Amino acid sequence: TTRMQILNGRITSGVDYTYILIPQKAGTFEIGPATVSEGGSAATSNVVTLTITGEASPRAGSAQQQDLFVTAGVSTTSPYVNEQVVYTFRLFRSIRIANARLDSPSFQGCRVESLGKEKEYETTINGKTFIVTEVRQALFPTREGTIEIEPAKLSCEAVAQSHRRGFFSDPFFDDSLFGFSSTEPKMLHTNPIALEVKPLPLEGKTSRFSGLVGQFTVSTDISKRHLEVGDTATLTITIKGSGNIRDAAAPEMPAAADFKIYDDKPVLSIQEGAERFSGTFTLKKALVPLKEGRLQVPELAFTYFDPGQGHYALCKSAPLTIEATPPGNKEKLQLVEALGTTTSKEEVKI
Repeated sequence: TTRMQILNGRITSGVDYTYILIPQKAGTFEIGPATVSEGGSAATSNVVTLTITGEASPRAGSAQQQDLFVTAGVSTTSPYVNEQVVYTFRLFRSIRIANARLDSPSFQGCRVESLGKEKEYETTINGKTFIVTEVRQALFPTREGTIEIEPAKLSCEAVAQSHRRGFFSDPFFDDSLFGFSSTEPKMLHTNPIALEVKPLPLEGKTSRFSGLVGQFTVSTDISKRHLEVGDTATLTITIKGSGNIRDAAAPEMPAAADFKIYDDKPVLSIQEGAERFSGTFTLKKALVPLKEGRLQVPELAFTYFDPGQGHYALCKSAPLTIEATPPGNKEKLQLVEALGTTTSKEEVKI
């Protein structure tokens, strides 16, 4: 900040540099001296000695007695690998602040997903009203063992009310209107959080395990129940759930000699504003019946790990039935059969 003073016709000015320090360990440390050089001469500041003691044990409720503080927490400190952990950062303030800047942890050892925009609401603690700004993120530990979440840091300027006497002490002259408020820089930080990540159990794990950890469902639907041999019906496979839905893949399709099957590109949609990271994985397959009659589309199944229950769960769809009638155009079936075996893109276009 810069300042200027005029006293008895003499002008003096200065520049103040303010730094906020957060001790990283206990001990005695010296800061300085600072040196300013100009025109061949130098000015040197004094040296400041700091003695940092061990971390204090705050009294219960001491944070809530402050006007400005931050907290961080997780939904569980002992997750499984790839289990969703909801990390919540909260800023509590009963005073005005400006120029707030949040420096989030790096979350090393975890994949990170946003849980939407920050929320703001009011709460009362020990009879005192606070405005709370809440930021939530979903973490997915990628390895077993101890993962430490670093402190989150928030810098801001706390707006202090000016206490002026005389004419400007009239309540009419509000600080915010006439710019009489002063600000004080603040640096707030949360405590680190340790996650003890457990490996997925081997018991119950089979080749059907898809890699999903959470809670999921699967369903299938067919666009046509009655069609001619050689026509196309669209099979839609939908996997919904809460967890690492980005790792979803189409369940293995059992052998179906009665159909030619063509895969489409899958689509993943994430549910916005959910309490937990959730989404829908959709895959479409084109089914072309190769013979007439009552044809069965087999059920699709996979297993996922349910961390709430602590075991693997089977997820499967219901089988579907298609009525295929003889083709009205015999050449249509021959064309489908030819395209099913060709490797030439030009022939497919024809």
